[in-house]
Amino acid sequence: MPMPYDAVRTFLAVAQTGSFSRAARRLGVSQPWVSQRVAQLEDYLGRKRGQAGLRLLERRRGGTVLTPDGRALRDIASGPLEAMEQLEDTFHSSRGKLSGRVRLAAADLVLRFILPEALLRFRQRYPQVRVETCMTYSPLMVTQVLEDYVDFAVGDTGDSVPATVRAEVIRRCDRLLVVSKGDPLLKLPSPVTAQQLLHRDWIVLPQHSLSRRKLDALLGHYSIAMEVESWEVMKTYVALGVGIGLMPELCLVPQDRRRLRTIRLAAEFGGNQFAIVLRKRKALSPAALALIDAISPGLAQRLAR
Repeated sequence: MPMPYDAVRTFLAVAQTGSFSRAARRLGVSQPWVSQRVAQLEDYLGRKRGQAGLRLLERRRGGTVLTPDGRALRDIASGPLEAMEQLEDTFHSSRGKLSGRVRLAAADLVLRFILPEALLRFRQRYPQVRVETCMTYSPLMVTQVLEDYVDFAVGDTGDSVPATVRAEVIRRCDRLLVVSKGDPLLKLPSPVTAQQLLHRDWIVLPQHSLSRRKLDALLGHYSIAMEVESWEVMKTYVALGVGIGLMPELCLVPQDRRRLRTIRLAAEFGGNQFAIVLRKRKALSPAALALIDAISPGLAQRLAR
């Protein structure tokens, strides 16, 4: 009896997501179905090795972890399974219809302000391709790419990119200081330096965000009035005068300009550069290449070489 392909695919989904429920959502099936398929695989491998009770996964509070056997199978099976899925996509594409699935990691900022038009064009042209997006942030994004949790990611990787990762910049923007109407900082000549902002109250994102890490590096110990989870919440409280904020220029839409004011910052604050990020030498499916081409025309051709 050959190794059950669907069971291996299901096991890898659990290994990559760290959860039976998240794997079920990714695969579009029920959680009991996922559990049954993983149990089927464990039983198959146990019988092959003459080892009753073989376990690939352990359920723990907060998620699922791999056993040593599970880690070994994940490392062995990920590449061949990915190649098989790409073979299926390529076969269907050769018959004139692009199909399959593309897994994309992107931050909220990217999904809201960079990708909408590209994803709309892609869906209109390739309605049979399913696009799955997962939220990310800079440090996590690189891990998701290296572990093949996603086909590729779109975001700002920060200052350092591992040698095993390829990042192709598709957009750059400045970081701006955002303040409420009438803020005294508006009277200062721009660009404003970090030294001039040391004694102000700030509204910041969590510590994993690039803007927060930039503030921490430049200001050291500074007053944080609020820590929030999103740019939209930051805008709301900056407009109320609770504190000032640092954000990428592309976050600001016309209606924001009516309630907020922006100030140019010195070069020490740097800027954001958003890139398509993928593992080097990764073999992308035709569907993934088509999506990359919709986001950045011409880039897919270079990646396919």
